[in-house]
Amino acid sequence: MLGLLTQMLPAVAQQSTVGRILAVKRWLDRHYTEDCSIPQLAERANLSPNWFSTVFRTTVGSTPKAYLIALRLEHAAYLLKETEQSITEIAHRVGYNDLANFIHAFQHQYGDSPLLYRNNYRGSQRSR
Repeated sequence: MLGLLTQMLPAVAQQSTVGRILAVKRWLDRHYTEDCSIPQLAERANLSPNWFSTVFRTTVGSTPKAYLIALRLEHAAYLLKETEQSITEIAHRVGYNDLANFIHAFQHQYGDSPLLYRNNYRGSQRSR
């Protein structure tokens, strides 16, 4: 019986770790505008920062930083299309304190500046 328990422990521990990673992912989905570091996220999962990053990447498919950036930019793209808020307001609303960093990240992700993205979207809506 003890042998069976010993064999099962790694699988149970792995499920527990994945569950904690998914809990942090859900937390990020709701709190993506907040400043957070890998050590802070790792602490939420009760894991070391290196192990947290490794398991997060394996579980989610991207690094925690890349996931957070993509999440913020996805929300920014929505706001650019659906609101009249300024680029600066949107950048701050999705968690960017530096407008230049926001514009650079957005352009890297979407291939256009936020303003061009908004204008292209609105242009395509008018032609329908």
